[in-house]
Amino acid sequence: MAAPPSTSPASPTPTTKRPLLQHPWRVAVVVIALLVVVNLGIFLLAGTDTSSPSSEGLPSTVEAITPQDGAIIEPVDTIGIDLRDDLTGVLQVSCPSKGISEEIPEDQLDRVVPLGEITFRPGPAKDVTRWPTGICTVWARYWPQAKPRPENPPAYSWTFRVGA
Repeated sequence: MAAPPSTSPASPTPTTKRPLLQHPWRVAVVVIALLVVVNLGIFLLAGTDTSSPSSEGLPSTVEAITPQDGAIIEPVDTIGIDLRDDLTGVLQVSCPSKGISEEIPEDQLDRVVPLGEITFRPGPAKDVTRWPTGICTVWARYWPQAKPRPENPPAYSWTFRVGA
């Protein structure tokens, strides 16, 4: 009969240390990619202008205009003005290339009275169905909401170009 195998404890094997980073080049690539993404994000956020683009260079009575002065718009785009909240007014438009020079009728204006916003969008059943191609000028005549329209109210004007 054969002797049973010895059950003596196995001799201790030295433990091998695993390297902290098994694949250092992979880690380097991931770190570099993360740095590129973070820097790109910082660059894009630094170039973002969060200020209202229409508030620069306007009088204190005007908060914003649509479209911007000198902008190119489509023949059916909206025009308008955002006045100080205590003001109201009317819009007058002049497009010399087609002989348009008139005040937009009150029933065709869109208003947000508490905010002092006045807009107009051309369309069917309106005096202006489309803006004519060329340069047009808008005059916003305004006055305090609590008072009737004065005979010669102050005005602010800007121009826009209508593309084909």
